[in-house]
Amino acid sequence: MINIFKKNKSPTKGFTLVEMLIVIVIIAIISGVAITAVGGKRSRARDARRRVDVRTIRTALELYYERNGHYPTYSVAGIGYPIAEAFNGASPVVIPAYLGSVPKDPGNPLGGNYEYVWADNGLNYGILIYFESGTCKYRTPGGGSGWWGVSDCLE
Repeated sequence: MINIFKKNKSPTKGFTLVEMLIVIVIIAIISGVAITAVGGKRSRARDARRRVDVRTIRTALELYYERNGHYPTYSVAGIGYPIAEAFNGASPVVIPAYLGSVPKDPGNPLGGNYEYVWADNGLNYGILIYFESGTCKYRTPGGGSGWWGVSDCLE
């Protein structure tokens, strides 16, 4: 008669289901932490790119001011306009003479995250930037009577 309760003398090979589940859980935890860490750095990198873009725009505006004696004026003062619209509508136009092309927002390839505001007959301007960490208002250094507010978000 065959004994069905006889122990197998050969050692078992492979992993148990519990061991496999533990490994999968550990990998999931590690990948979750890594994705979270990388995600925050990406948004900070896009915000850093926005700061560089706005500095480029500021440089173009200062060159414009040097040649024309005022900053670009477009339509109605005190209202924010997308940079491309305001700079193409200004007289003389800012693009391409002072700014080769309007920088594209790194998080929004269609643009729209930079707005231009002018005031005081073109003697002051402001740039509104939408960062992932919040909104930033930049105004002409030392200019204006507080119409735009104070900002140190680019410094």
